[in-house]
Parts: sequence; C-alpha cells; structure tokens
Amino acid sequence: MKFTSITLGLALCASFACAESHVPPVMTRPWEVIKGEVQPRCPVLISADKDGMRAFKVTSDHAKLSLSDEYACFGHRSYRLDIKKAGEFFLELRKPLVFEKAGEVEGFEFWIIGALNGTFVDQRILCVDGEGKEFMLIPSNASYWGGTCWWANTIAMLPYDVKFPVTVKALRFKVPEKGVGNFLHFDTFGAFKRDDISSLPDTTNWQPFPHDPKGLTPRHQDANAKVEVVKAADGKSYTFSCSDKEGKVVYTYTPKSGTLSDITCSVDGKAAFYPAQNGGLRAKVLGTEFAPADPEIKATLRSTVFYNGKLRTFWRWEKHGRKLDFELSFTLDHRTLTTEVRSESLSVLSVDAGYADKVANPRLFTLANLSNDRDAMQLLATDDYLMSVFFDWYYSAASALIDEKPYRIESHGSPRMEGAPELAKVMDADSARLTGGALYMPKTNGYRNAPYERIRITVAPSVESVMPRIPNPRSKFYEDTRQLIYMTRSYSIGIERSMDDELKFMRHLHAYGARDMFVRYHTESSHIPAANFHRLSRTFDGSPDMGGKEGFRRFVQEMRKLFKRVGPYDNHMAITGLSPEFRYDNFTICPYNTLTWQLRMKPAAMVDIHRKFSPAYAQYYGWNATYTDQLSAIPPWRLTDYDYKAPGAARFSEALRNGCFLGDEMGQHYNGPCWSEGQSNHYYAGYIDTGYNQTCRPEQITLVDYSLRELNSRMRPNGYDLFNSKANIDFMLSAEISLGSMGHIWDGHDGHSSWGGFRWKLPAWRNMLKSYFMLRMQQEFVSAGMPDKILYNIDGKFYTAGELLRKNLKNSGLIYTTYPNGTQVWANRNKELSWTIDFNGKKLVLPPFGYATLAADGKLTEYSGITSPNAHRVDYAKGEKYVYVDGRDTRSVFPEITCAMSYLLEKRNNNMTLTPTPFIKAETVEGLKQYTQAIPLDVEGKVIGEAAAIKDGKLTIDGKAFSYILK
Repeated sequence: MKFTSITLGLALCASFACAESHVPPVMTRPWEVIKGEVQPRCPVLISADKDGMRAFKVTSDHAKLSLSDEYACFGHRSYRLDIKKAGEFFLELRKPLVFEKAGEVEGFEFWIIGALNGTFVDQRILCVDGEGKEFMLIPSNASYWGGTCWWANTIAMLPYDVKFPVTVKALRFKVPEKGVGNFLHFDTFGAFKRDDISSLPDTTNWQPFPHDPKGLTPRHQDANAKVEVVKAADGKSYTFSCSDKEGKVVYTYTPKSGTLSDITCSVDGKAAFYPAQNGGLRAKVLGTEFAPADPEIKATLRSTVFYNGKLRTFWRWEKHGRKLDFELSFTLDHRTLTTEVRSESLSVLSVDAGYADKVANPRLFTLANLSNDRDAMQLLATDDYLMSVFFDWYYSAASALIDEKPYRIESHGSPRMEGAPELAKVMDADSARLTGGALYMPKTNGYRNAPYERIRITVAPSVESVMPRIPNPRSKFYEDTRQLIYMTRSYSIGIERSMDDELKFMRHLHAYGARDMFVRYHTESSHIPAANFHRLSRTFDGSPDMGGKEGFRRFVQEMRKLFKRVGPYDNHMAITGLSPEFRYDNFTICPYNTLTWQLRMKPAAMVDIHRKFSPAYAQYYGWNATYTDQLSAIPPWRLTDYDYKAPGAARFSEALRNGCFLGDEMGQHYNGPCWSEGQSNHYYAGYIDTGYNQTCRPEQITLVDYSLRELNSRMRPNGYDLFNSKANIDFMLSAEISLGSMGHIWDGHDGHSSWGGFRWKLPAWRNMLKSYFMLRMQQEFVSAGMPDKILYNIDGKFYTAGELLRKNLKNSGLIYTTYPNGTQVWANRNKELSWTIDFNGKKLVLPPFGYATLAADGKLTEYSGITSPNAHRVDYAKGEKYVYVDGRDTRSVFPEITCAMSYLLEKRNNNMTLTPTPFIKAETVEGLKQYTQAIPLDVEGKVIGEAAAIKDGKLTIDGKAFSYILK
C-alpha cells in the first residue's frame, strides 16, 4: 500500500495502520534530528540505546514495555509502552537517580510521542526529597495537538525550596479509557540546569508604554466639563464632582475604614449609593488574614495629604498583633474617580473591587469585543445611570485580573487562589458586583509583589462615557488595512502538488476579481510540530515534500503577484525542544516552578526570538505581512511569568507590554501588517494591525458601540467570530457590517470552510465571492471615520445604547449607524424579525441578517434585502469599483441586469466585463441594452471563441466562457 506524506501525516496519530508499510524517515524521526541540527539539550541519564530494558520495570499489568525502532528520536530505538488498561501505573527505575546537592539540577526531561491516537496521557515524575517525602513533578509540553502528536520534550522543574538530596524513583502514567489498546514511545531521560536569563533583552524602556501615560481611562465627551475637588468644612470628607452635558456626578470620600466602602456616589442630586462596597486589600500577614469589612480590624488613618486635586490617605490596619500599612489615593478625571492602592507589604493576596450597593434594579451588560477568551467584562446598568469599574491593566502589579469566570493558572496543577475576590454577578435587588479584582500570586521563591492598582470608577448615563479608552497608538498600517479583504488558508499547502493546486485555486479567485486581499497561511515551517503534517519545528526550511526552501519560496513569489499582502503563520508563544531557539530559561513558569501546559515563552524571550528570526525569514521568502497566532487571543495574564529571576516576575503587565512590543515589531520585521487571533484585541489594538473580530459571545446580539467607537479607531479588525466560521453567510456578513469589520472570505454553510485544507477541491465560490464583493467597497466608506450616531431600533423607535440599557429594553439587533461622510448603515442582527427601512426614498425590507449601506452622493448603494420590483431577497452592490448582483436563484431585476444567478460587472482594461460569480447553471440574462455583443474569455482573460450577439439586451450564459467583454 502506498501512502502520500499528507496521508501519513493525517494517519500518524489515528490508527497507525500504516506502520507496516513504508514510512518515510521524516515521519517517524524528527527532521531536525535527521539533519543533525538538534541533539539532546541536556546530559542523557537513561536512553533506550544505552540502557535498554535494564532501566525500568513495569509494576502493574496496565502496560507492556518493550524496545522498538518504529519511532526513533535521537537514538536508533525508543521505549514502546503498549497500554492494556486505563488508570494509573508506574515504571520504576531499577536504579534510582540520586542528586546530592542544590544547584546540581533544576529539572528533568524526557522525550515522548503519543499516545498515538492523540489521547492525552497524564505523565508525572515520582521523586523523594531529602526528608524522605515523596512528591510528583508535572512535566509540561504537549506531545499532541488536535488529535495528532509528535516527538516533544516534556519538562518538569524542581520546586525552588526542595530539600536535597533528591531521588528520582519512577515515571508515572495515567491513561483514560480511550487510550487503551494504543501505545506511546519515550526516550532520553535527562537532567538540566537553566541558562542565565540575564541574556534576555530588557525591553522596559524600549519605547514609552503605555502610549498615553494616563493609561486606561474611560472616554470623555465633554471638553467643557466643570470638575471640582473640595475638602468639606468640617474636614471629615472630600467631594469629587463633575458637571457636564450629561448632568452632575458627585463622589464623596469619608475616610473611616481604609476600605472602598468609604466612597459614596450621587447622580444628579439623587440618593447616594456605594460604588465599591467592601472593596480594598485582602492580605495574610504571618498567618493573620485581613479583608474588608472584617470587624476585628482596627483601622487607623495615620496621615493625609491633599494638594492640587489629589487626596492621599495613609492607613494602618491591625489585627491579632499583626500590622498592614498601605495608601489609598483619589483623583477625578471628568466623571472618573481613580483610586490608587499601594503598599510595601509582600503579604497582599488581592485588591478587591467590591460591589455596587444601594443601586436600583441593577443589571449587568457587556459590550462586543470588551472581552477575552475566558470572560466578558461586565458593566452596570440601572434605571438612572450606567457604571463601569476597571483596573488599569497597563500599570497593575498583579498576576491576573478576574472578572466573570474563575481564573486558572496555565498548568496541570490546581490553581492557588488564596484571597481571591468573588466574581461578577447581580447579588440581589439593589447590589451587583461588576468585577472581581486583582489577584497577587506568589513568585517561584514564594514572595508576592507589593501591590499597586489604579481602580477606575465611572458613572454616567451614556455608554460612551463609561467604556474604556484604549491608550494605544493607531496602527501604522491603518490606511492600508482598510483596503483589504482577509483570507485564512489552513493546511492548504503540503506536498508540492498541493502548492500548484493552491496557486491554481488562487489564480482562479484573482480572475473573479478578488484582488485586494491579505492572504495568510498556516504554514508548516512555523507551526508547532504536532500541529502540522510534516512535523517540522520552527525553521527556515520548507518541507522536502513542498520542494524545500526553493519550492516554498517560488510559491510565495507567485502569491505576491496575485494579492497585496501575503503572510505566513507564526506562533510567538509555543516552542519545542526541536526548535533551534530552545533554551531551558526561555519559558514562562507558574507558581512553585510548575511550567505551563504547553511550553510558553517568557515575554522578553518572545521579542528576542522574533528579532533574530523574523526579518531574515520574511526577506528570504518575500512575505510582506504576517499572522501571529494567539497574541491577541488571550488576556496578558495567561502569559504571566512567575520566575522570580525574571524581570517583572508575577506581573501580567510585563506580558502585556512585551506582547504589544512584539506585535509592533512584527510589522517592522515583515514590512507589513500583523494579523492575530483576536479574542483579546482590546489589549493590543494598534500594536497589532488587524485581528479576527471575535466578541467571544457569537450567539448573542451584542452592543456594538465599543467596537465602532474605540476598537476600530486603533486597528482594523476583520471578519467575525471563529466560533461561527461555518455559519450562514448572511449571519456572518451582517455581523461584520454591524461591527464595522473589514471583510473576511467565508463560504457560509455550503460545506467546508474556505480555510480548511484542500479547499480548491470543493470551492463554494458563490458565498466566497459574495463575502468579498459585499464588503470590499462598503468597508472603505465606514472606515473613513468613527460613527456620528449608533442607534438601536426597538419597536419602531430609536435609542442610544445608554437609553436602551437604562430603560431595560431588549436589544432587537436592528442597528442604524451614520458616519461623518454621510454614509448610513443598517444591519439586522435579529434571527426572527424583518426590518422595513426608507432606503434612498424607497421601501427596503431587511430580513433576518439583512443589511444595507448608502453613501452620500450615490457613491455606494448596497443591500441584502427585499426591494421592488423583487419580492424576494437579493444582494446588490454598486459603486465606483464594480456592480455585484445575486438573484439567489430567482429571476431578479436590477438596474444593470436581470438574472437569477450572481454576476460581477466590472471595467477591466477599459472594457466592461461580465463575470458569472460563479457559473452554476445556464440562463438568459436581460437588461444589457447598451451592448450589442459579448466576447467570451477563459479564466486567463484570453478570447476563446466568436462573439455572441446581444439582442434586445439578452445574453445566454451557458458556462462555456469564464467571463465576457461587453461591447
């Protein structure tokens, strides 16, 4: 039986039925090892070649251990472990490894592939410390991804305070039921010491950060606001007031307890409420716990400083003979009261934001894109006002922020959440918690950071005033990216044949008229090995099956001829032992020396590696853009490094800063825009240039104000949620238009995603081309400036988001937006309602997921809806670049043509061209009365036959020609 490399790549981690057939060496042993580029990274203590079966004994009937040459890593053979039963079992070392002195070893590794069906096998290393206590180390690094697997070094760190001597006694495995009957291989057990992390670059002062030193402050609309900060006549309280076009808000601080319960707020003279009840420090000082509202705490106001609108208060809490000293400071910026919390104590567990108390009818709401992959940030709505509470993530000294869902540390171990605040929720009829707070986790030496937080509390009637302002620079490619439609191609180039087929497919797409594109590939050379067909690690090489470097280079050069921007995949986070940049000191470490599940890079190491790799890689292949996976997909605290030796240890703001620098530098390395995954765009917007417009709540009808006014002012997000990549095409396009996204090539529910695998085999051309032509002209008009108005139609009346929330109305998803250039946009996000609008003097019905755009002076007319004389839904876009129509299989009358299928009318080389997009079935089109003949062309634009006569505006489209020149 003969297998192609692609078949082998897909089958490798499934049944391995191909094991008895010929398998190319590169599919069983790492390419980097075959080439001699990678050797074991540390001294090898046990290997199959050297020690054979003498090294281990199996202590149960769960598995069978043998030697095998099927899958070799560094040696000629490896250990094969056939799994007979589910559950836990041990491989005991016949001769335990003993390490006598501290500093002799910092961790252990062994290389593993499998289980070979992609089943996750929980691996641990059983050790004994110098006091005779057994403990298990948790090796980190994935040998599998998405049901596939490959050789990887699994690494475990010793606790910083372990008592020596340390003895390694056994390898422990735990296998689920689905792993039974399969097998894995492992080899080369070794011990390592880390390198000196001082070799990593110090990026602290690389450039000002944040871009605006004010940090995370809400957007303010009234430059004429009157702000006053006054000390009361009796000296017992301080008022911070703002009067502006939205009314008056007064915060009063009466220092009594040293908690944020000392703050009250009044809006427009109404009864006061508590915006941060029971907010403040949580600490554990030598075993004594301190928390807000603890009646045993004696609070002493030691001193105050009130100068130039800023109040500083210095406190001491005492309990059971223990003391906690800290400072609370207060300033007012328009409607935002900022509370700064700081202390020199290393015993603070968290800074709690408290909860809003004595508020009428509280409801929590979210805004599209003010979210991350774990939770959506909550804001408060009442009948009278809105409120937000944000920790300034640019300046926080915390390890993480926690909002809606429990925070988890990226390790196999249980999260340590001592002192963690509660999560966001409506608590009762007059109180609600908007956010949890800032969590301070211990570094690997057991110490926590001294706390520093800026808590921003804002109360206002409008959404614009309470949502945060992104203090990032505008993308350097801001104008460039608004003129592009984006396309993701995953696993579509593998063997050289598929590269040629991919080029054929892309030339076809280009011939249809889709040219202004940013196409990015999940290229094999930069993906983690387990996630690609060829198992290559980060390397300059193209796979041998892809024609090596030169075949890959030829492919990129051909793509550059077709499209404006072409970029490769890169993953700045994950790196493996097969990567040339691998170093034991490069990895993020979780508390108590537990490594992350997948070896993730230290923030400074991410920047360092790309400075060394990316410029030459981009230049050699000719890329002029890049895709940086996961950068803006996760909140920065998922990359917090707890290594006490590292700069910014246990501070997520260190990861945020370096992540922003990385995105910014990638644009320089590739001399083109940087695209990322997008679930946390708001942290990195502007430092990256585009990202999937993921709201993380794709099933909800979301409020779009934050996306349209704030996110889009820094970057150009594209598409819509990846979670809905195979959803109805109308759903996707209406979502993109409502959020002001740049277009992304979709194929809707016609089968496979346009980014999945060998898409050229089953191209859903009609929806793919619709997703290009319905967005390409539209997005330039709506991206020329921020909206004037964003209104929501509720039962025929229009409301701002603030009015909708305060009146507690259900969001219908009928969104009307206007822009300074006169452009109007209607988007129906409702899956049940139809919406009838006045569209340029005519009635237009927008069915569920319908939409329309009308630009000033007739420069763009576009709709997906029902309009006379058609009684069914059609798609129409007319502008200066082209006319696109789709009758959706029903005879439809458009100003330029009458047809049932979809067509593009476009001027090319001074000739009007008619192109079926695509040809599906024969029909006679009408309405072409200004033309007398149609010259047939093939896909390359060459004349392929005699011209057909156009009589009375009629032309038969029979599929024999790709397009026609109309004369």
